[in-house]
Amino acid sequence: MTMKTKRKNNAHAAAAAFSRTTSTRPGVQDAIRLVALEPISNFRDSWEVASSHYDAMLLAKGGTRLAELDRRREDLATDWRMAASVTKDQLLAIIIEWKFLKGKPRHALKPLLQSNSEASVIAASKLAFVAANAIPKKDKENRNNNDQYRENDEDTKRQIISAINHLCELKGVGPATASAILCLIRPDVFSFMDDEVIECLLPHKKRGYTLGIYMEVNDRCREIADQLNMDMPRRNKKRRKTTVDEEENDDSLSKEWTSCKVGKAIWACAIMSATNDENGLSAIFKNKS
Repeated sequence: MTMKTKRKNNAHAAAAAFSRTTSTRPGVQDAIRLVALEPISNFRDSWEVASSHYDAMLLAKGGTRLAELDRRREDLATDWRMAASVTKDQLLAIIIEWKFLKGKPRHALKPLLQSNSEASVIAASKLAFVAANAIPKKDKENRNNNDQYRENDEDTKRQIISAINHLCELKGVGPATASAILCLIRPDVFSFMDDEVIECLLPHKKRGYTLGIYMEVNDRCREIADQLNMDMPRRNKKRRKTTVDEEENDDSLSKEWTSCKVGKAIWACAIMSATNDENGLSAIFKNKS
């Protein structure tokens, strides 16, 4: 079987999978098409195009309000490096508002969320941050050592679960909200639990927000990130930054893919499809069959 034939079969399989899914979110079919491009490492350009449209799709989905909330949410990562915890106001006014505007609002949860004390939010988030930051960063050598990778990955999964569970001790906070926080401090190991990402990566399952479903989705995002990073040269030169932390966390300088970035690309592709952005989709799937 030729590579071209294999890609055609993958595309047909993706379409068939979508037709059998219980998906209710517009645009997921094209996100499934993106994930079906194989081998993934050969289609890094398609993923980069999808990722590059993320900010534009925020505007398309929720206007300037969502774009502003997304910027404020990203800024929290800097604050949290200093404070190492989340405040109740940050949780309610930024994280939850962003999550409800980007996805499906669940206003019935607001009384529960508001019932959490400031102290409980700070305490739970501190424990979650400690667990998340204890996860070792993955280097290229470790990634290429399959036995060592599998052993370390099981430890990583346990630590991911631990971090999420700490935040889920708060009233009204589930894995999706926890992931919206944790993907900011460790984007390499946490993706955000977007509805479109769930339906794209688990097309045969009913969309849900359990820890088990999050782990399946996040594991797949991490796998895709690893494949996109395969044999990718690292940049040795970086422009001067004002602090070491800024340099280490500047995603615009680092071309490496993360679990969080994969989730963003999948979401952006789905929104491009849902908003009939034919030019953007054409750029993603140009000469891809």
